[in-house]
Amino acid sequence: MSLILSCVVDRDPRFLMQAWTLLLSLQDAGVRPDADTRIIVHAAGQDPADPRFDVLRALGAEIAHIAPFGDGPAAWANKLRQLENPDLLAADRVILCDADLLMLADPRGFFDAAPVRARIVDGPNPPEPILRALWDAAGMALPDLVPMPFFPDDRTHPANCNGGLYLFQHGAAATLAEPWARWTRFCLDRAALLDRWAMHADQLGFALAMQETGLALSPLAAGQNLPTHRDPASYALIAPVEPQVLHYHGHVAADGMPAPTRVAWIDRALVPAVARLRSLRRGGFDNRAFWDNRYATNPELGSGLGSRGEVLAMKQALLAPVLAGYRDRPVVDIGCGDLETLRGFDLSDVTGIDGSAAALEIARGKRPDWRFVHGDAAAAQPGMADLAICLDVAIHQPDAASYRALIDGVVAASRDAVLVSGYERPPEGEGIVFFHDKLSQTLAAHPDIARVDHLGSWRDFDLFLAERRPAAGRNPSDIGAVGLAWGMAHCPTPRLLAELVTLSRRQLGFFPQTIIRTLEYPWMAARMRGFAGRRVLDVGAGVSVMPLWLAEQGAQVVTCDPHDMIRDPAHRSGWNEWGFLDYAALDPRIASLNLPVEAVEDQEGFDAIYSVSVVEHIPAAARRAALARIARLLRPGGTLLLTVDVVPGSDDLWPLAEGRAVDPDAAHGTTADLRAEIEAQGLRLVEITERRAIPGSRTDLWMAAATR
Repeated sequence: MSLILSCVVDRDPRFLMQAWTLLLSLQDAGVRPDADTRIIVHAAGQDPADPRFDVLRALGAEIAHIAPFGDGPAAWANKLRQLENPDLLAADRVILCDADLLMLADPRGFFDAAPVRARIVDGPNPPEPILRALWDAAGMALPDLVPMPFFPDDRTHPANCNGGLYLFQHGAAATLAEPWARWTRFCLDRAALLDRWAMHADQLGFALAMQETGLALSPLAAGQNLPTHRDPASYALIAPVEPQVLHYHGHVAADGMPAPTRVAWIDRALVPAVARLRSLRRGGFDNRAFWDNRYATNPELGSGLGSRGEVLAMKQALLAPVLAGYRDRPVVDIGCGDLETLRGFDLSDVTGIDGSAAALEIARGKRPDWRFVHGDAAAAQPGMADLAICLDVAIHQPDAASYRALIDGVVAASRDAVLVSGYERPPEGEGIVFFHDKLSQTLAAHPDIARVDHLGSWRDFDLFLAERRPAAGRNPSDIGAVGLAWGMAHCPTPRLLAELVTLSRRQLGFFPQTIIRTLEYPWMAARMRGFAGRRVLDVGAGVSVMPLWLAEQGAQVVTCDPHDMIRDPAHRSGWNEWGFLDYAALDPRIASLNLPVEAVEDQEGFDAIYSVSVVEHIPAAARRAALARIARLLRPGGTLLLTVDVVPGSDDLWPLAEGRAVDPDAAHGTTADLRAEIEAQGLRLVEITERRAIPGSRTDLWMAAATR
């Protein structure tokens, strides 16, 4: 005999999740489509070809379109539209299901000789007085009323049945199709009479149609459509039975699966069944369906524990130094979810991509100034952003192929670096998470990744910053994302550092790889804010952002550097920070001298003179001569700013210049010597700052400010 098992999926994502669970439970109960059995999911007001339904097609379901029955309470009657499907009416047997059923047994075994089977409603929907008034309006006499399982002292119509499960045979579906819809509309037209029970119009329409047609009803047993959403104490009113079909309504766990009832005789069947379904679901896990449901029904949970509370704060603290370097640069967040992690960061150019339309709706409300795209990693265009972010997404990829495709898509979307979190070891639980490989190894083995750094951990997640191999035309001397992130974390003025990095890359094509520049340049700049109109001299400027930044502040800048390598502004791709640059080619407000400071002649004097890591790289005698000339060039009240490389763990000035000893036959000096030399020129030291044990630096750092 031919049989069609059918349900309806409305637009709300929870219904797709329910249908997914229903089909898994049917599979677990031994019901699979074959020559005699078809499973049809009717999509109310939706395109059956929508990829959202792929998760159901993968389980053997056919997807068919139906028009919604109506709005408001009429939306609860969408199931009636299934009876407009001629295939359904031609089948020998038909089972109509609500999507929120968990099949613990094969429902094909529920048929008996009767044309119609269904279970009496649990409670008075509606109460008896309203029921009598409705039947009076219909011009029908009420038959003898019957008690209800959870309200044994109340009575209802013997065909007022729970709409979760109907079984039809012997042409009953075709017989009921027209009168059921007609009487349902009759009930909807009396919504004022029905009051809050108008949502049960389809069940009341069924009872009226059954009475009109005279079809025989054989009630289903309590265990064949057993609710699990009621208060546990209420189950004392019914005798324990063997659960065969559970009707869980909205009583679900965080992962969308039916939740335990705390009723022992129900949970003995429910809990192991759900465990089996979770295992089945892992084999064809569909992120789109899962996360649409999560964000639509439990938005407060977000993507899980990693997106809320203390764990979120920990994650944001790890991200902050990296993101500070991309404040004004393009960023793409693949799998952005509800944006709870990134929403507060000062980023100006962000594209969020996510497969959950429900999550994106929340995200748009949090940052309407950002762009959002519905899709997976494949929706990201290659090279669309300097930084690509993918947090807690790799762990949800159900197979190795999708996991590697995700990482490939994230890497391809970036021009500079990627921020990715995931697993370094298999997680303790399974649920909705998967492990395929150590994330660090996946990133390190990627042909486009040059370096992978571990930034930190939260719970069982690890966060990595991976730098891409430099693209053609990118200056290899530019600081990488890892070095910049360290600077952002340790510089007291990260916004100023970001400003300097942006300007340096725009004008010079790079910001130096030398990690201590992330400390020195902002330290200098912070002490020369508000220098508009003042004269400033850069001693040993090399190729540096500082003269350009000062000129933008309105300072009158002069640079001096005796280096014999002359930098050509027309060929910047190979520049590093060494050599002589005529800054006037980049900014006509700057004057540049290809001279040592000792040879600089200037009658006006300077309000500030600064030098970044220069004086320690010249012989001690030349250093003292330079300081003497600086003191003469400095106006009364003027400021001297010096940063100096120091041998790690000591006070010795760095003794090398371009790999050669500066003073091979004499003492080079210490910071104490340098202090004495500064003070000997009539300058008063007003600030000294030391930075020790700088990762990635050959030297420690000594910085001093003095006034004349």
